[in-house]
Amino acid sequence: MEEALISPELRDVLAKVAVFLLVQGLVYLILTNSSDVFSKNKSKED
Repeated sequence: MEEALISPELRDVLAKVAVFLLVQGLVYLILTNSSDVFSKNKSKED
């Protein structure tokens, strides 16, 4: 197995990066969906 070549420190960093990217992706999706809802509401009001 190649896992032995990966040090615990590197594995920890990769895990943090993976979680960070996941959070950023979720936030992006939520913001884009929210902005779509806001723009639809604003266009209906106009």
